[in-house]
Amino acid sequence: MLTVDRAVQTREQKRIARKYEILGYEVQERPDAGLLPDFMHDLTPDIIARSPFDNVVIEVKQRAALEGSNDLVGLAARVSGRSGWRFELVVVDDRDGTPVGDIAAEHERLLAKVNAATQAGLTDLAYVYLAQALVEAAREIAASHRIKVKDKTDKSVFLDLGFRGVLPSALLDRCLEAIAGRDRFATASGSDERPSDAELKDLFDVYEQLRQLS
Repeated sequence: MLTVDRAVQTREQKRIARKYEILGYEVQERPDAGLLPDFMHDLTPDIIARSPFDNVVIEVKQRAALEGSNDLVGLAARVSGRSGWRFELVVVDDRDGTPVGDIAAEHERLLAKVNAATQAGLTDLAYVYLAQALVEAAREIAASHRIKVKDKTDKSVFLDLGFRGVLPSALLDRCLEAIAGRDRFATASGSDERPSDAELKDLFDVYEQLRQLS
C-alpha cells in the first residue's frame, strides 16, 4: 500500500506557490477561514492564488492521497461553479516528488495567458508568463536527462543544462537573460518599465528553441 510523504507534498506546495508568486499572484498557503471567499468558508485548500485576471484554488496531492479523495471532487465542483475562479490539481509522483500530468496542457495554459496579457497591453505580465513557460520547459528537459533539479533555483537549472552540454552556450546565455528580465519585470510593479515588442518576440524565439530540445 502506498503511503503519503508529507514532506514531499509540502516541498511541492512551496514550489507551486513560488511559481504563482513569480507570475504576480497574491498567494496564501493553507489560508485561514478569514482569508477565504464566502463559498469556501468551510474548506482549507492547500493554496489560493489571486490576481486581477485569474483566481486559482490549488490542491497538491501525492498519488497515494488520491485514493478515495471525494473531497477533491466536491472542491473542484464548488470552485468550477464560480465565475472568475478555477481549480487546479497538482499530482506528485510517489517515488521522487516529480509532478506528473499533462505537461503540454500546462504550456498551453501559460501561452494563453501570454496572449491575453499581450492583447490587454500588459507586456510586462506577458513577459513574466512566457519566461515561466521557458522555465517549465527547462525543468522538463532536465527531468528527461535525469538531472536532479529539485530545490534548485531557475538559474541553477539552466546552468546545469549548460554544464551537461544539453544547452548550447548561445542558447544558455539567452535563457539566463530571459529569467533576469522576468525577475526585473516581476518586481517593477507601478513603474513604467515595459518590455518592447522585439524583446517579447526574442523571448518567444528562445522558448521555441528550448521546446525543440524536449
